[in-house]
Amino acid sequence: MPWAKMFKVSRLGLGTMMMGWRMDLEESIEVLATARAHGITFLDSSVSYARGGCPHYPWICTGRIKLEMTLSWLQK
Repeated sequence: MPWAKMFKVSRLGLGTMMMGWRMDLEESIEVLATARAHGITFLDSSVSYARGGCPHYPWICTGRIKLEMTLSWLQK
């Protein structure tokens, strides 16, 4: 992955497919915090992972929040 060298990111990533689909906001935040505490800075995310759940989980479908989360992860 050539883009892996653009930023300092972990070799191990966290998939976020179930966030906003099977996990609610609180559980998702807990998983993200645990991942960060263990040094994971690479997140696999996509708006399509919410599978139409945006009306129920708008926090996972807004690009701004995803961008802010990603940038905060990279700055740590």
